[in-house]
Amino acid sequence: MPKSPRRKFNADRFLDKFKCFEGVLRRYCDQWREGLDGFPEMLTVETFKEWLRSSAGNRVAYKGMLEGIYRAYDLSTKHGHEILFDALDQCGVEIPGVHSLHVEVLALRVYSEHPEVFEMAYDFLTLSRVDKFTMFRGKDARSLEEVDANTERFEKALRKAFAVRKGTEKVLVKRFVDGDVQNFIVYHEERVQAVLEMKENGQTIDIQPLIFRPVKQDFIAYFPRFGKIEIESSTKRDTSILRTTFGKVFLNDPEFFDSEESQTLIDLERLKDPTFTFELESGHQAALTDVRCQFGGKEVHRVDFNSKDVFQTLEKLKLRPSLSEARLASAKIKIVFPECRRGKTVTLSDSNKISFNRSTRCMEVFRYLRRWGLLSA
Repeated sequence: MPKSPRRKFNADRFLDKFKCFEGVLRRYCDQWREGLDGFPEMLTVETFKEWLRSSAGNRVAYKGMLEGIYRAYDLSTKHGHEILFDALDQCGVEIPGVHSLHVEVLALRVYSEHPEVFEMAYDFLTLSRVDKFTMFRGKDARSLEEVDANTERFEKALRKAFAVRKGTEKVLVKRFVDGDVQNFIVYHEERVQAVLEMKENGQTIDIQPLIFRPVKQDFIAYFPRFGKIEIESSTKRDTSILRTTFGKVFLNDPEFFDSEESQTLIDLERLKDPTFTFELESGHQAALTDVRCQFGGKEVHRVDFNSKDVFQTLEKLKLRPSLSEARLASAKIKIVFPECRRGKTVTLSDSNKISFNRSTRCMEVFRYLRRWGLLSA
């Protein structure tokens, strides 16, 4: 995953949402108050802004307080709003008048009053931003046992593995469940400074507290019904370490995902069938929008076909039979759901790489790929 840019957000816009909801801001800040220099006795949105502009911000309490505000800000989007509601439902937590709260207010309130719900929502948000996974098929479908204890063992094993590779043992593993899928986020030591942007006398100023946030993260999703693992990491070497360490710790077999068939989950050959069509539910649409073909023997020639509907275009040009003569290196399929007019583009490449935005409709996309014979696990 590429390194994130320096962290910056509009603090004035965020804090203005707390007008008439200052009580939420006060309750959040109360846990830090004793360690904050010059903190206002009468906390309002305006006195809090003024204090932020003038505070040196070198104390641990100041860093911790702003870290929570940054994280609440991360969830202060339309998608974050949906994620917060999902987390509240899953944890069985009810907040009076929840639908009348701005998402900024809701996020900070959940952070203060129900930290376990907030952590679940934040984990969902983090994983939803990942769109490119490499998949590996296991030797058989197998459930994970003693998951909590083995997660701790997994973290310790990764510390040792990355200590050799990266020269650091600072690794943190967080786990959460989505249906029957076990998800893991692996945080690394690499961190960047956070920057707070505010207005003062009509001018934009940057406040640079000594807060650092993790930016290097790897992701693992394990599907017990298929014995399949998906990994998102920035290098093949890190992917290999994660795959073998996961197999060793959770499945007692470091080679669990290393069989000859482990990396053959995607079958683009199905698209070469002249009778292939996208079987869809009522109201759904799908089209092949891009396909990369390779022709020839020793000298390989690459041809890319792309349009709103590649099959339809090739039929008009009487070129569809040419697909059967090519090796398909990659393909893009656009799936449109009734409430999502822009659609969701799914990219399939090699034999085990898949990329699409997983923030919504993730399981439905996988069901379609299996239904069409393009995904075998």
